[in-house]
Amino acid sequence: LARPDPRTVWGFDWNQQAYVKNGCRSIHTIHGSSPLGRWNTWQGLRGRPDLKVCVGDQLLKADGKWSFAEVEVCADDVGEETMVPSEGSSHRYGGAIMDFGRWVVRPSRPPAPRIDTWQQSAGLRVSWVGAAAAAEVAGPLGWALCLRDTELGQWYA
Repeated sequence: LARPDPRTVWGFDWNQQAYVKNGCRSIHTIHGSSPLGRWNTWQGLRGRPDLKVCVGDQLLKADGKWSFAEVEVCADDVGEETMVPSEGSSHRYGGAIMDFGRWVVRPSRPPAPRIDTWQQSAGLRVSWVGAAAAAEVAGPLGWALCLRDTELGQWYA
């Protein structure tokens, strides 16, 4: 996340109650026409809504430092050496690297298929135990079965 200069606000407010209660820095509000608002808009246009920073997201690191320490995060009193453009860059201020995280509940993996061989002839029996429970899970979770015929050198899926 970058901003044109240190006087430009990032575009979010911290949740003061959460900070006082347990020291975590979480997002309380996000301002639309700000560097963070533009980041979120861009992630939506890219089709990556999972990369948007949302209300309730918690700051994990700022510029490589854990945010639970009693240090200021992204101080606005940046020295003049940071305001000078770096070599090969037209930007006057580099910005900050902020790592946010959120708790997400993901569906569990469906159970593995049961594979039994036939006793009388060459063959397999595949039973999908728990398939009804797995059918309720939305998304690309599942199992695939691939077989190889060693005599013919062919694969089957």
